[in-house]
Amino acid sequence: MSTILSDGEVCTRRVHQCCWCSEDIIAGAQAHRQTSVDAGEFSCIYMHLECAAAFLEVYRQDRWYAETCEQGDFLRGKTWKRGDEPAEAGGGGGEAMTEREKGSKSPIDSETENECRREYLRGYRDGIRAFAWWRDGVEYVGTCGWTLEDALMALEAGQLP
Repeated sequence: MSTILSDGEVCTRRVHQCCWCSEDIIAGAQAHRQTSVDAGEFSCIYMHLECAAAFLEVYRQDRWYAETCEQGDFLRGKTWKRGDEPAEAGGGGGEAMTEREKGSKSPIDSETENECRREYLRGYRDGIRAFAWWRDGVEYVGTCGWTLEDALMALEAGQLP
């Protein structure tokens, strides 16, 4: 039997793979994370928020079906499997799609995502500064000889992970 240790919404610090759709969850994005222990094995899964909502919808309808699906069986944020798309989504089914399923995104979601990204970058900058070291009057970061100034400029340009 599985024991859930934590279950909730987080702001990711690095790229993760969604266990519902197998797409990447970018660093700094809001995501659903669940950690658990099953038969002595630790597990940590991440899902896009819309994928977590789709999972819950499928889980409420058929718990066994939701728990036996494989990673990547479903499309991002959808309650149907790949290849089983309804007619409105270009498939053969006939069920109607809601606005959420069509991919509409409210301005609140975008603002929250932007704020999360800003906080992620602020933490990254703080981490770079915390581990900087001095040699001959120049402040360096890491082991590759980057100056602190160069590292911060690369971060702002999106060239650091």
